[in-house]
Amino acid sequence: CDVMAARRRGGQRAAAGRAIEPAHARVDTRQAETVLETIDVLVAEDNEVSALACQHILTGLGLKFRIARDGEEAVRFWRAYKPELVIMDIMMPKMSGYEATAMIRAEEARGESRRTPIIAITASTLEHDRNTCLDRDMDDYLPKPFSPELLAAKIDVWRSVVAGEARITDDFIRSA
Repeated sequence: CDVMAARRRGGQRAAAGRAIEPAHARVDTRQAETVLETIDVLVAEDNEVSALACQHILTGLGLKFRIARDGEEAVRFWRAYKPELVIMDIMMPKMSGYEATAMIRAEEARGESRRTPIIAITASTLEHDRNTCLDRDMDDYLPKPFSPELLAAKIDVWRSVVAGEARITDDFIRSA
């Protein structure tokens, strides 16, 4: 896939990288039947430093995004904003990234939405942890701390997949 074309596409879709609302804002979307505003990326991250790093990177890429502070909020935001992809921390309060992913996948399986790529982010760097993320129906894995270039590359690849410009195989993910 052409990573630069994907990056240009993202820059054209968002006038300027911006969070739709402040990171701390709460939106009650449990009863929402319509999408409030589509976003490019949903970040589910409870750690303030990691959330700020993601915010800085996504703003630099010109992407529209939301930051959820726990797994429950991530599921609500996913329902309300229908992001192209999700960056999901594993260890969060109220609901883990694994549990939030399972809820999202269950709704997708009922035909309520297309499959959303979910990139797991975690401080665990063991091979077993990466495999667990993939086995728990996440699409990719990124250990913390990560470089802006690596996160940008992952986003570009998965947005290209969503746009139909590229295909990813399980062998590719497990070897990355």
